Amino acid sequence: MSGVAYLVQQGASRHQGERQLAWLKLASNITDLSFNLVNQSLKDSKKNLQIKKTKFNDQFQANVALGDKTIQFDFSIISKQFMEGVNKLILNELALRNTIEREGFLIELNYQFNYPIAMIQSLDVALTEFEKRQLGSGLVIFRFEEGISAISGFGDPNTFLKSGAVSAFVTYPTSLLLIASFALFVLTLLMSLLLIRPLEKRFSMFSDQVDLIKLGNKNIFNRVNIRQPGNDELSTLSIKVDDMAKRIIQYAEEQQQMTRSVSHEIRTPIVKMNYRLARFNQDNMNESELKNFNGLKTNMAELDSLVDELLLYSSLDKMPSPELVCINLYQFLQDQIKPLQNLACADIHLKTIKNTDTDTDTDVLSFAPYLSRIMQNLLTNAQRYAQQNIWVSFIVTQTGFTIVVEDDGSGISKELASKIFEPFVVDDESRNSALNGHGLGLSIVNKMVSALSGEIEVLSSERLGGACFVLTFNEKSDPVDVSNISKT
Repeated sequence: MSGVAYLVQQGASRHQGERQLAWLKLASNITDLSFNLVNQSLKDSKKNLQIKKTKFNDQFQANVALGDKTIQFDFSIISKQFMEGVNKLILNELALRNTIEREGFLIELNYQFNYPIAMIQSLDVALTEFEKRQLGSGLVIFRFEEGISAISGFGDPNTFLKSGAVSAFVTYPTSLLLIASFALFVLTLLMSLLLIRPLEKRFSMFSDQVDLIKLGNKNIFNRVNIRQPGNDELSTLSIKVDDMAKRIIQYAEEQQQMTRSVSHEIRTPIVKMNYRLARFNQDNMNESELKNFNGLKTNMAELDSLVDELLLYSSLDKMPSPELVCINLYQFLQDQIKPLQNLACADIHLKTIKNTDTDTDTDVLSFAPYLSRIMQNLLTNAQRYAQQNIWVSFIVTQTGFTIVVEDDGSGISKELASKIFEPFVVDDESRNSALNGHGLGLSIVNKMVSALSGEIEVLSSERLGGACFVLTFNEKSDPVDVSNISKT
């Protein structure tokens, strides 16, 4: 900018009055800058040039001293017209100087400008015939090598004025770059939200629909719309998941149907065999025959029990959601324990864990048939392995209730604990295999606990050293009339 100010100062100082204004107008036209003459000298008389930023960060305002007047102009970026106009102003000044003065003038120009300005010979630059004709007619040509250079003719066909190269990169103020970067970030964020939000909503709907699928409930599955519209990856994935879910449901239902069918088919010969056993006359049997007869009856009873458990296990997935009613948990557990007290080889103890929030309130919401079967299976399981004691503890809180069943048997190994609730899994190592059941009791317990929105966990009892089953149900309400309780 100081180079332009120096040229304008040199040119305008040679004229006065109207001629001076005309020269400034001509300089404005050829450089694409607006030079204004103000009848006021610079405040600092020791300086010939004052530069300050305008309110626009990419522009500067220059004030050039011209006697008792000031030339003002705004400057922003270097353009092709600017470089062409500067070359013409330089050529005008060179034409007014002799050879020696020209050398000094060029030295001063290189000091004032932030890019090189020099006189070059035709040997220093390769020119095409077309470029030579342009220079001969007074035009300015531009080269774009490591920036922008302007070349002008100087009367002599072998001598030229070259200014530049000037970097083609326009440097913008830091504040403007920060504002632009922030605006770009916000725009990118908004575009991302616009693109991601519908996709996120579709994924959420897809997840919710998948959660609605319930094994064994074909009517619910038929009402679930897993497939997503469109031709994108999510649509393709939803179709595959839909097909896979249908195959899994079909396979599971076939397995359940087969289990029920086999159980029913087995039930018929069992009934016939029990009928025939009942017709045997035990009075005519010797001791060995009677022992075998009683063993056969026991085995038939076990087989009959296994069929019952198979039918129950396979039908639980088809059962409707249980209707929860208000029951007194303490009295309920007493009723479950009492029939087993005389049959058990170990003592069954019932303990209430006091809670300051609920005090003596032991009314809870549950489904009595399921909870009864759960307790019977757990207590029967504990009786098989307990040595002397079985403890049943419970606590009622504002958010639900917990039941703990412990025994002083040999416990359950960690390896078995991870799969103890799978069908037909029995402990053959840590417990006496002669005492094992069919391996369906705890699987039935697990399904019924899940149907009641509860959780079951098997641990090692710190108090008795045996197995410890923890039942947690997270729903409880104050005692209310059964008619006011809705289905879940």
